[in-house]
Amino acid sequence: MEQENSTAESKGKIFLISNMWPDEESPGYGSFVKNLTDGFVNNGLEIVNRALIIGRPSLKFEKLKSYFGFFRQIIKGFSHGGFDLIYIHFPNQAIPILKFLYLFKHPKLIVNYHGEDLLYEKKGYLGFLGKMTDKFVSKNAFRIVVPSEYFKKIVDERGIIDAHKIIVSPSGGISEDIFYPSESFIPKTFSKENPMRIGYVGRLEPGKGIFSLLNAISELTSSGFPFKATIIGYGTLEQDVKDFVKMDKYSGNVTYIPRMPQKDLGEVYRNLDLLIFPSIAESLGLTGIESMACGTPVIGSNARGIATYLRDGYNGFQISPEHPSEIVEKIMKYADLTPEQKIKMRENCISTGRKYYSKHVCDELSLTLNSLIND
Repeated sequence: MEQENSTAESKGKIFLISNMWPDEESPGYGSFVKNLTDGFVNNGLEIVNRALIIGRPSLKFEKLKSYFGFFRQIIKGFSHGGFDLIYIHFPNQAIPILKFLYLFKHPKLIVNYHGEDLLYEKKGYLGFLGKMTDKFVSKNAFRIVVPSEYFKKIVDERGIIDAHKIIVSPSGGISEDIFYPSESFIPKTFSKENPMRIGYVGRLEPGKGIFSLLNAISELTSSGFPFKATIIGYGTLEQDVKDFVKMDKYSGNVTYIPRMPQKDLGEVYRNLDLLIFPSIAESLGLTGIESMACGTPVIGSNARGIATYLRDGYNGFQISPEHPSEIVEKIMKYADLTPEQKIKMRENCISTGRKYYSKHVCDELSLTLNSLIND
């Protein structure tokens, strides 16, 4: 009993800061932050203070209002204390406030980079914030968490922190209760009666390569190749996708779904033959991993985080960003595989996806955090 009490007392207390957190309207917005936080709690870590922006405000006034509330939460949580460390996701927007607060005390700080917060534009307001963050993190961060080896290399080369203080942890991983393969898989030959099912899941933003997918769909339609496409996502390019789907020549072949809860995505992946993931820049790209865990190969960009797990011809196919003709070429290449080759690729996908299950990812990072807190 004494040993159990000692273990319980060693669990750490965290002040969580993130300007991304999902809600019903934006279920995918920061879902990986929530998943990782849930994993911490399941491993005995306690979230004693939170500063969050919940949902994705669209109007300028709403954004301004949400950030004022966010800053107030940071000040309140910092002043309240009672935590062992601050764990911050997407640090750039919060650093100006923390920079002021750290004039008074210096709690342990762990910074989790995800994407644009590290690969920020060098000029203008974002460049100013990014450089301020680099300097502050270099001086105050106890550890830096990044989603992939690709990002670890960037942090190391930029000299923000010593390499041994960089932790690679894939953004909370994926749920094995949602993303698992179907029990039966029968490779098929594609025809009008049995078209290939391709899909896209993700935000509809310029950097996500959605126009490359739409151009590829146009090429497939012109070629007469039998397919059905499903596009799931939301963002600033939502109207462009709606207008595309409404065109007569795509009627019945292309379906657009603006939003879908994460718990329903597993069934989507299991009903696809291929996921198209043409994103120009991803720190890791959990979407591709989710698809693989369901047994569905991925056609994805050969850039940055995606390339750390997507192997050409092994668990999918790599393409150059913004090259829709390559998407079509790799779709045809998959269609030409023998049944045995399709089965083998599916097995490789499942094997890859299982490495990223949340329990393993969160257990490992939670253990590291507890160790750092106790040290």
